[in-house]
Amino acid sequence: MDYDDRVHNLMDSFKQGLINRESAVHMLSEYYGNEMADEILKNYFQSWENFIKMEE
Repeated sequence: MDYDDRVHNLMDSFKQGLINRESAVHMLSEYYGNEMADEILKNYFQSWENFIKMEE
């Protein structure tokens, strides 16, 4: 799944510790609805972990 800039910026803030998980899910739910927010969070980090493994 490709993410728009809002998601990337939000997840960067989350990874830097600027916002907590609840805030990230809340903000994602504003863009994508409650059902998708938690799923996007999980998928984003699975994709990120896979990308890092490929770079090594």
